[in-house]
Amino acid sequence: MHTTRHHRLPLLIGFLLVASACSTGPELDLTIHESERGAVYVERFPDLSFQAAHPITLSADTMARVLRGVVVQDSGAFFKNLVSGKPEAVRAFIDEDVEYLAPLLVEGLTRAASDQQVGFRVVRTGGMFPAESTKGSLYAYGRSLYLT
Repeated sequence: MHTTRHHRLPLLIGFLLVASACSTGPELDLTIHESERGAVYVERFPDLSFQAAHPITLSADTMARVLRGVVVQDSGAFFKNLVSGKPEAVRAFIDEDVEYLAPLLVEGLTRAASDQQVGFRVVRTGGMFPAESTKGSLYAYGRSLYLT
């Protein structure tokens, strides 16, 4: 009976280590910036076999143009879309978001390794409205940038 106890402890520890590793998200490797406005960080890809083209160097101007070019369908304009018959595309990032994110994302891409992506979160507070948050990630693959 005494030897059975000695075999259970390593088995239990191994099970707990595997369970905790499976329940976590991407591994956060480096925080570039964090404030009440948002955060930019470098994290490992969840798929360990994926290799990005990092580190890369872009200008903050180029990154700002990329962010200004991202448009999404405005889901809040449902009734307006019913009348006009077509969905309205709006910029995903307002000018303040672009000014905040562009230099930080550029820094993240220069510091990220090939097994990492740059994550970000932007928080907007609008007076009477509750805080709104936009979260995503960015990585380079080949000659392209991918924004999620």
